[in-house]
Amino acid sequence: MGILKLLLKDLVTLEQRKKALELDKKLCQQKIALLKQIKKRKKSKDSEHLLKQIGLQLQRLRKTAKKQSLQTEYIPLTLCMEIITLNVGGTLFRISSNNLLLEGDTFFTKEGMANKIEGCAENTQFDIDRDPKYFGLILNHLRRVDISREINNLSEVELFSFVQEVKFYEIGSLMRILPFKGKQMLKELRVNFQKYGIIQYYFTKCGINAQLSNDNRRIKKLSPDIYNCGATGAIGCHHFKIKIITPPSNNDGGLMIGFARHVQFYVNMKNYDTGCGWFLSNEGTKYSTKGREVFVNNGINYTAGTIIECIYSPEKETIYFIVNGVCYLVFWDVKDTGDLCPAFDIYHQNTEFEFVEF
Repeated sequence: MGILKLLLKDLVTLEQRKKALELDKKLCQQKIALLKQIKKRKKSKDSEHLLKQIGLQLQRLRKTAKKQSLQTEYIPLTLCMEIITLNVGGTLFRISSNNLLLEGDTFFTKEGMANKIEGCAENTQFDIDRDPKYFGLILNHLRRVDISREINNLSEVELFSFVQEVKFYEIGSLMRILPFKGKQMLKELRVNFQKYGIIQYYFTKCGINAQLSNDNRRIKKLSPDIYNCGATGAIGCHHFKIKIITPPSNNDGGLMIGFARHVQFYVNMKNYDTGCGWFLSNEGTKYSTKGREVFVNNGINYTAGTIIECIYSPEKETIYFIVNGVCYLVFWDVKDTGDLCPAFDIYHQNTEFEFVEF
């Protein structure tokens, strides 16, 4: 791959542009071969890593070629690839084969479809019996165009139709940027969130003494000051951020944020001494499966607008607590038993906070 670094330095001459085209084609062929290997269940860490590296190299190569094309008379590299014509429900769409195959594990990279696309003649046409209304948006996403504004402007009925198409074409990166309602629709359509790496930033369960917003992203405690209110997020969500809306009335440890084993966490009872998980309280006390441990306060003070970020790394078996960009606490040797989830224990009345998308 050393040739690639040389090409990325300067793609001004025509001969260098031809070399870039040849390398780009070779990388795409390697990507397709690896996809076939994975589909045949010969999946390995090495093949996954190489597939990721090839995708990154393609992106860098095309980005550099596009930048150079603004300063030269040559055609941008991305316009030099084989152009595929897709007939979707009677409407024709055109896209380069490289853009179509760049993201792995989609409708287009399945073995049968990838075989047809690989090495096909220029302007080859493929027929797909689907509604074409939102297909242009999907293709723009595959071209790495930001379509978030267009998605957010869709009505609920339009969004559901769009989500159905996203599910059919199996575009995982597009599923992950859907708004909350869109992800809820995917859930209704029984899409496997874990397969596509979709993170659910909302409360999945809360006690009778709390009130959730309509989108389940904000929670407020209603009952008087007592440990009788808890809430949990989605199992498998290992990275989340919380924004404080109304802080606890006292900085006395009445708000515990962290991770817990779902089956051991109570939403209508106290959790601080049950050893159900790993938490940092708002006055700076550390709680773990051993119960209350040590006071680690280094100036922690939850006020309106405070952002608390919690990260669990299964590989390192470590939990990090970051408050307004400063890491205050680390737990080691944390083993996920398969039901680890965001968890919150709330003591003070009117305490309010919400999940933050990022």
